[in-house]
This record gives sequence, C-alpha cells and structure tokens, in this order.
Amino acid sequence: MAGHVTGRNGKDREISRFSRCEAGGGKPPSGGISRLPTSEGTALVEIADRVRRLVPSSHDPEKFHVEKSEIEHELRRLAREVR
Repeated sequence: MAGHVTGRNGKDREISRFSRCEAGGGKPPSGGISRLPTSEGTALVEIADRVRRLVPSSHDPEKFHVEKSEIEHELRRLAREVR
C-alpha cells in the first residue's frame, strides 16, 4: 500500500513503501536493498543519510566536495563487493 504526498510543484505523487520505511512509518521493503547482505544494506542506508545531509557551506566550501568524493568512493567500493 503506497501513500500520496504533494510535491514542491504542487502535484501529487506516490510514495513507495521504502520511503515510508525510512521515515519510520512502515516495514522494510520486500525487494531491493533487503536482498543485499546486511552489512551492504546497512552501509547503503548510512550513505543515503549522508547524501541527505550533504549541503554546501559558505563557511567551509571544500568540506562539501570532500564529503561528496568520500561518498562516491564508498558507493564504488560497495558496488565492487556486490558484483
């Protein structure tokens, strides 16, 4: 069962079970990330959280790019492990 939200553009869109799960309102999805071994699945959720918090800062602009590069490196490492 999926829900609906109004997006920034004023249009309704459906939210997936995964979105509700991340927000704390549902069970983990039956497909996708749950098929990965626990350590990789946990790592992907942690990376998703890091991406969500990733914003440029006028006080330390380099920090954004360093974090972005670290996230890219971690995603590529996980991709190699999953193959």
